[in-house]
Amino acid sequence: MEILDLGLRDFKTEVNQRFAIVDERFSTLANHIDAFMKLHETLDIEFKVIKEQMSRMEARLKALEAARST
Repeated sequence: MEILDLGLRDFKTEVNQRFAIVDERFSTLANHIDAFMKLHETLDIEFKVIKEQMSRMEARLKALEAARST
């Protein structure tokens, strides 16, 4: 019985260690996904800012062209 009990303890220890490794990998993956989503959000904001700046620049250019043609 002691051998069986010792074997079960070793098995339980090994399973717990493997679960800890899997949990760490999931945590790492979740961190990478969070970082990717934050980067995507930041790039989306930057794109919107650049798009707005381009719209203002085009409006100024149209105003200059209109003033020049008169």
